[in-house]
Amino acid sequence: MIKIKKVNPRNKTRLAAGVPFWRLILFVYLFVGITSVKVYAETCSGDDLEASELLSTIKANGWGLNTHNTRYQNSAFSNISRSNVADLKVQWVRNVGTVLAVRSQPAVTQRALFYGTQGGSIVAVDRASGCEFWKANVGVEVRTAITMAGSEDNQQALLFFGDFFGSIYAMNAVSGEVIWKQSSISNLTRTSTGSPVFHGGVLYVPVSSLEVGLALIWLYPCCRFQGHVSAFNAYTGEPLWSTSVMDEKPSLVDGNPWYQPRYAPAGAPVWTTPAIDVRRNRLYIGTGQGYTSPANDSTDAILALDLDSGEIVWKQQMLALDAWNIGCLIDGPNCPEEEGPDFDFGASPILLTLRSGQDMLYVGQKSGDVFALDPDNEGEIVWQTKVSEGGNLGGVHWGMATDHKRLYVPITDKSLEGNVGDAKRGVYALDLHTGEILWSAQPMINCGDEDCIPSFSSAAMVTDELLFAGDIEGNIWAFDSSNGEVLWQFDTDMEYPAIDNEIANGGAIDMAGQVVVGDNLYVMSGYGLYGKKLGNAFISFRLP
Repeated sequence: MIKIKKVNPRNKTRLAAGVPFWRLILFVYLFVGITSVKVYAETCSGDDLEASELLSTIKANGWGLNTHNTRYQNSAFSNISRSNVADLKVQWVRNVGTVLAVRSQPAVTQRALFYGTQGGSIVAVDRASGCEFWKANVGVEVRTAITMAGSEDNQQALLFFGDFFGSIYAMNAVSGEVIWKQSSISNLTRTSTGSPVFHGGVLYVPVSSLEVGLALIWLYPCCRFQGHVSAFNAYTGEPLWSTSVMDEKPSLVDGNPWYQPRYAPAGAPVWTTPAIDVRRNRLYIGTGQGYTSPANDSTDAILALDLDSGEIVWKQQMLALDAWNIGCLIDGPNCPEEEGPDFDFGASPILLTLRSGQDMLYVGQKSGDVFALDPDNEGEIVWQTKVSEGGNLGGVHWGMATDHKRLYVPITDKSLEGNVGDAKRGVYALDLHTGEILWSAQPMINCGDEDCIPSFSSAAMVTDELLFAGDIEGNIWAFDSSNGEVLWQFDTDMEYPAIDNEIANGGAIDMAGQVVVGDNLYVMSGYGLYGKKLGNAFISFRLP
């Protein structure tokens, strides 16, 4: 274990919430998207990686940790329990470079793990020491979790991921060689947010857009992007199908005050990672708000698509007439007349078979609402629970988790404009059958001048006994999953001696969820968007 010198993170130079410079940072992030990354690594000694070993020992894979997005690791994959979680110590830390957001959740095998950086690198790391096996730079920010699968003949281990400009890659996990690269769709404002999912030799790719930010430009003809899901042959990259979430193509509806055309319907980006339903041969996604007026019935909705054709089988809209783009922050001419509330779906749908044998689809919305849907009845709402007030940064932001006993819901209750009124920040456990709130955890921390309950924005993950969740102040928490008792807490917002004697800084924990494998907990710390705390630390915790 490494020794850490604790510093006062509140005194470090940060872009704190409320400082107006965050809008400039957001602008740079949206329109540049590429940053330089210095290599802070040593080369691992010993045997090289082998495809057969990697494929036979996959321990954590993709955004949802499985194709149902449960974000659950059972006791076969986790040795961390109620009795020993307080013994976790920092094993090693890697500096992932000069970044605005640490967001690429790793794929983990017995010996190695793989993650991406904002500087455009995929890094293969030895789990025991933190040293590098290899690093391959694709030149553009890696925006998604890493998914691993075997090649068609199972002789290669492949890594799949998406970048800032919506390109999708298959990479050799042993060497870092790019096997193929494809554009997710032809629209030039495309980007990757939700992670690709591998199933049956096909890679299913959600597509979101930079146009939500481009609308900030007064002379921009807003907006023509529509959320998509695309499917590719995972072995060759051959496009199989691509489906817009909207039935109607965008057309001219009016002009903005600067004499630029405005189009509709537009928006409904797919931020979420798809859930795969083999029994019904379907794929489930959630969509975002409309970018222009009027917002159609595919916005803020849950959609079911046919796995083979991409045909939309059903859609269930949760909030109508929600149109918003970043131009609304400055009352720009491209802001739709509805102006929000921007209550889209960022948290990926969870598909679960209950003990009764009934399948249920669980979805959480930035409005603070959680829904259980019946996949056999066109997404009919079985129950709905209003957990919190919500906000355009959540409510439910990036992800829930379930262990087949309860549904675990992290709550942010923040907006781009600041705090929401009757905020209910914390972590909640809901009954899978009824939506009843079984327990809530609202731990207090010091937030500078006063104590506060932090916002939980990043995706949660659960084991047989523990719920792990990170807050935007930089704390990682382990709760007893049966009652919400805090069993362990660690403030990652500090400086660390990283690999090769470099320094890494922790910061806000947002978006990418924590990952538990064996004796290890992996945490990405640092998220500088929207006034949150910059950082560049990939932290490996380990039991003694």
